[in-house]
Amino acid sequence: MTSVQRNYRVGFAPQYSSAPKDYATSFNEFPPENPINQGGIWVRGATEGLDWTDPQTSYLGDGNSGAFATQIGPSAPPFNDSIAHLKNFAPDQYVKVIMDLGGGGTSDLEAELLLRFAITPHNARGYELDIVPTSGLHIVRWNGALNSYNDMTPGGIWTNLSFANGSVIEGWIQGNTITVKCNGNLVTTLNVQQWATNNGGAYFGGGNPGMGFWNMTGAITHNLAWRYFEAKEI
Repeated sequence: MTSVQRNYRVGFAPQYSSAPKDYATSFNEFPPENPINQGGIWVRGATEGLDWTDPQTSYLGDGNSGAFATQIGPSAPPFNDSIAHLKNFAPDQYVKVIMDLGGGGTSDLEAELLLRFAITPHNARGYELDIVPTSGLHIVRWNGALNSYNDMTPGGIWTNLSFANGSVIEGWIQGNTITVKCNGNLVTTLNVQQWATNNGGAYFGGGNPGMGFWNMTGAITHNLAWRYFEAKEI
């Protein structure tokens, strides 16, 4: 590809006004970036968080562009996922992504939607909707320190959904409740404040929407990527 279409949505910017935030990208508005930056709108796991890794963007070889992991595993620590979030969102927020499977296998690959997330040096906390294409969905609370997390999923994983190239996943948090849909079908709801009350640990009342990836294949791969990402306040 010799040229890049630049249709970057400037309605979201660090100096953002009082209007509700609404940001969307197909990852083709800028040349490929490693790490993702898009004009400075992302807070990232390695660049700002130090202990994790950063997502990157590239052309995917199927006519799309997308974001995917820079993490290469197996490694220690195993959960230094490639994570990034936007800035200065209200607590009630919505994320929508479109999956790109890249024509390859998805073993040892996971892709994530992040809600009420905050990354600072040596700290990453918030809620993760963890998409495992070969099996289902986990909802995970990141507690802050590297490798500190709780799987909040009753029974270990939700399996009442299936993924394919082009699958649309939506997740949002409003008040205390996370809701997840796949291809328009309700997957689950979870009251995260009640979960924290019953199981201990923190409840996060604020933070930002974002994305992440976990890659244990031993090599950089875009066989699991997001080819579209949207976040907005609700």
